[in-house]
Amino acid sequence: MSGGAISQNIDGRNSGFANNNNKVIVPKGGSPVLDLRQIEPGRVDKRLLEFRKEVDSEIRSRADFNVAWLFWRDGVLIHEAYHPKVKPDNYFLGFSVTKSLIAMAYGHAFCGGKLAPGDLAVKYVPQLSDSAYANRTIESLLLMKSGVPFDEYESENAARVFRSVLSQSDTYDSIFLKMRERDFPAKASPNWNYDTNNTEMLGRVLHAVSGGLDGYLSQAVWSKIGAQADAWFVVDKEKRLLAGSGLYAQRRDFLRLGIHALGLVSGENASPCLRSYMGKAVSPLSVTTRQASFGYGYQFWSRNKWVSNNDGVFEMKGHLGQRVIVGPKTRAVAVALSVGDGELDRFYSLFKRLRELPMQ
Repeated sequence: MSGGAISQNIDGRNSGFANNNNKVIVPKGGSPVLDLRQIEPGRVDKRLLEFRKEVDSEIRSRADFNVAWLFWRDGVLIHEAYHPKVKPDNYFLGFSVTKSLIAMAYGHAFCGGKLAPGDLAVKYVPQLSDSAYANRTIESLLLMKSGVPFDEYESENAARVFRSVLSQSDTYDSIFLKMRERDFPAKASPNWNYDTNNTEMLGRVLHAVSGGLDGYLSQAVWSKIGAQADAWFVVDKEKRLLAGSGLYAQRRDFLRLGIHALGLVSGENASPCLRSYMGKAVSPLSVTTRQASFGYGYQFWSRNKWVSNNDGVFEMKGHLGQRVIVGPKTRAVAVALSVGDGELDRFYSLFKRLRELPMQ
């Protein structure tokens, strides 16, 4: 999700985002919690101490923007730093980091034979037969190539839709059905266009084939990451999950989500089918139109203007500075959680250094 007057507080609170009326729980299941092992104090060398000081300095110097930065490499939590008002077990809204979670769930659905990339969305959600999405394949939605023109970067578009759902005054289904097929191109587009509505459609399809999106996200992803806690999801007034931007999680669980994605790409915790799918999902299948230095796969970002991509780097990116960035070759994962549109150049620079730190 991009643009518009949507925000959240330093500690993750926002009266409109996740109160008891507009959230559901995605259970973590009974799997063991992934231990974020830290380096023993006696083995911390000078370069690592300098790295940690720089991270702490950045959090302090931009206390109006930076909430939490976490850096992990090859099984070790190198450092984590938090705003003074924040604790590791506070929940935070990931915004469009949610899209990558949905993509991981689709990998399980494809490999489990529930549906196929070339299937039309309307096959599973018949209500779309007269909508703008009637002839769109699941893969076109994953790629952000549905061809339905919605400018998410236009000041209020995304924020207006998001607010109407959060306020329980509208549902995503009603918004979709207002976008009629006759008003839009009949076929998917070869051109990339970032649009959260595509991911909401993916959520509706996955809900239909699985019998419940919250349960399937738990089964396919959240119960497998070694989460410390259940996730929350923002829902509309019909209790449908906001698939494009509704994930709330504890700070360290965002890191665990990145470590899980690393394991899927490497094959450590994935079947051959799922590993193949994830390899494609995190590849630059498209060049983004507004930011030519970035690539885009299946709801994941790749090719980053700050970080050389010879490590196969990919990202989960959310509105207002939410980032989960993964470097597969050096087994590095970093998380930035933020509350504004400030620059993250220093975060990316530190991620690059993280990949170069000697591991003992």
